[in-house]
Amino acid sequence: LEELNDECKSAGKFSILVEDGDSFYSPFHTNVDSDNSSSSSSSSSPSSYWHSESKVVQSFRSQLNHGLNLHGINEFSNLVLPLSLNQCWKTLGRNNNNGQRNDKTLFEASAVGALALEAVTLPYRLTKESSSSTSTTKTTSKGPRSKIGILNGYFIGSEQSDDNDAYPTADRLSYHEFLSSMRPSNSHTILELSASMNTGNNTNLQSLLLQGTSIERKRLEQQKAMNRNSMSYYRRGRGKDIDPGLWMEDNGPNGGVMCPLSPVSTTSTRRSMHQHFSLMTAFRPTSANLASESVSVYTTMMMEGMGIRYRPQSSVGTTVRQSLNDLTGSQSYAAGSYWKSIFNGNSESIPILSVLGNTTRVHSHLNTTAKNISQALSRKYQGYLTRDSMIGIVPEKEDCTDAMEQCLDLRDTYEPSMLFDDEHEGVFFEDNED
Repeated sequence: LEELNDECKSAGKFSILVEDGDSFYSPFHTNVDSDNSSSSSSSSSPSSYWHSESKVVQSFRSQLNHGLNLHGINEFSNLVLPLSLNQCWKTLGRNNNNGQRNDKTLFEASAVGALALEAVTLPYRLTKESSSSTSTTKTTSKGPRSKIGILNGYFIGSEQSDDNDAYPTADRLSYHEFLSSMRPSNSHTILELSASMNTGNNTNLQSLLLQGTSIERKRLEQQKAMNRNSMSYYRRGRGKDIDPGLWMEDNGPNGGVMCPLSPVSTTSTRRSMHQHFSLMTAFRPTSANLASESVSVYTTMMMEGMGIRYRPQSSVGTTVRQSLNDLTGSQSYAAGSYWKSIFNGNSESIPILSVLGNTTRVHSHLNTTAKNISQALSRKYQGYLTRDSMIGIVPEKEDCTDAMEQCLDLRDTYEPSMLFDDEHEGVFFEDNED
């Protein structure tokens, strides 16, 4: 990255930082556990002493390395996306009763992360249609092949939608427009990713996308006008107003359908409690979804869901007329076999919905990273730091201190409006729901 920054100063750099890839190498961890059990039986032996010291050194280097990684990659990147492969694998919903599965693989986890990234990067990867194909596409009954909605952001080539929507549209975004839309300021550079790709969520996803939108209200008014002369019209009371966008909450008690793929804390906070600087949503519907709603309708649903409930400074919504089954079909490119294998041939019933956000949800991860590097540079580990720096394993102490200060600055930048620690996170909001 440093060399790229020197040689190509104007190039935009989007880095993905995988946090826990080593956790999938179970044979390694099994051997470590067996070593622990054997050494615990003879805790007074010299080998147990050296084994315990080795664990301390490993912990020190791991805590320091996480902070140095974040500092170095963030310094030479426009945007950084931390990605948890454990979270990616959980998205498939294949846990047993204990929440674990012995045969989980790095292949499945990376396939989920790659599929979510493939969807959310569609705005700048869409190819421009030729003039002849454009006119043909717009006159077909199926409608346009894709639609990008833009809110609170200026993009070259954006224009008012043909469907009289409340947001401008564009055929595609340039790579620099993609980066600028997700980076509202020079200090906001850390992203988080969520996705939904579960077969059981298809019907629920369809209703949640529609919930609370102007499209739903318009259809209810039309239905109400049609039933004006029936007795049910007089029995029906006024429905409760619900803001759109509930689908963006995490799957479970929060009522959403999304699964976080980044290492963010989701134990006691809802997405709506956090501040959203930028949001980008991409939807790859199923064939059944496309038969019931148009591409334009889905884009409007996502734009209203992001803008009304979460109020980001800028938001982009993208829907494409290409299902996962079409993407991984016989005429697809090489990645088709990569993704078909993780869904056991059921890709025709799986919609792909990805949300890339620049939000305060990453505060928990940044707080943990800042605490770890601060602890690694404390007086407790000064001897290890001096020894490792002398033999060239770690940078000099001044460089490590600079990295720690940047980690602390990033943590403060993404601090939620109401400060809460890990144990009492969300308590203030729970007591003041009214």
